[in-house]
Amino acid sequence: MDVDGYREYIESKGDGHHVVIEERNGTVESVHRAHIAVVNPDGDLLYSSGDPEFHTYSRSCIKPFQMIPVMIEAAERYGYTDEEIAMIAGSHSGEPEHLEHVRSIMSKSNITEDMLRCGPHPPFHKPSAKALDGEFKPIHNNCSAKHASVLGLCRLKGWPTDSYLEPTHPIQKEILEVLGNLTGNGDIALGSDGCAIPNYAMPIREMAHLFAILGDSRGKPYADHIRRIGDSMLKNPYLVSGTDRFDNLMMGSLPGILITKGGASGIQTASLGTDEGWLGVALKIEDGLYTAVPPLLIHILEEMGFETTGKIRDLYRRTPIKNTINEVVGSFVPMGKMMRT
Repeated sequence: MDVDGYREYIESKGDGHHVVIEERNGTVESVHRAHIAVVNPDGDLLYSSGDPEFHTYSRSCIKPFQMIPVMIEAAERYGYTDEEIAMIAGSHSGEPEHLEHVRSIMSKSNITEDMLRCGPHPPFHKPSAKALDGEFKPIHNNCSAKHASVLGLCRLKGWPTDSYLEPTHPIQKEILEVLGNLTGNGDIALGSDGCAIPNYAMPIREMAHLFAILGDSRGKPYADHIRRIGDSMLKNPYLVSGTDRFDNLMMGSLPGILITKGGASGIQTASLGTDEGWLGVALKIEDGLYTAVPPLLIHILEEMGFETTGKIRDLYRRTPIKNTINEVVGSFVPMGKMMRT
């Protein structure tokens, strides 16, 4: 089927179904189904596509909320800066400036690199990875700032630092309690994230609700701490991700009204300032292909009346597919229309 034919098929369904297709020379090669929820701070579902109750892991999207116990008990004590808070809430690229902030977080709480249990991987920033010549350490892990902050809280509370990854550890119990208080969900399923720390499964509607609260926490539990996390992310998108990363470029395209946080396996969340107030957006590519996320989020924002500009639009509105000699041979094309609930 060609692209136009598939678009007609999607529009004829009339059920708010979104997909991202991979096309080569106008012919559909693959189709990636999506689930989307748009929620206000009161938890009301305003727009949806696919199944807003689709239950899946939050992955790195949950980081701004995992750090709430750190904000409550350790951030002021250790004097964490807004830049360091953005790092803890983000997924950094392992660039020199990122590592400086992680080392500062560790230094303030007397944490050493050998205490980090997130495991090593190459920095996402290719020049930084190349400069290390294969000598990757846990501090280069995109989650190292989060791990350092959790260890800092353990140090402050006198909790064990060697078992902080265990679901039964006090810090993990506190995080789970925070999430339950914010979502009203007392039965959040646990798994292990890519960095080995516990991760949380919930409907994408609940993820969207959390990000609506990140934009407007008035009247919610932990309101002052959430406000500072959101403000720190708004002011420091580079520290939330890194050079030429999607979250950084996306926030730079709509500064002051957009916070975005991506996660592995095709999950993306955002806080969006609108005429209706702050809204939370969550989307999940069902087959987990993250490459399909950027064009779909841009498509969703355009549906809601926002237009991205500059580099982000050029790179991602229709993400190109290239062959091994760097020729553009196709693209990722988002299509569909959200339903008003």
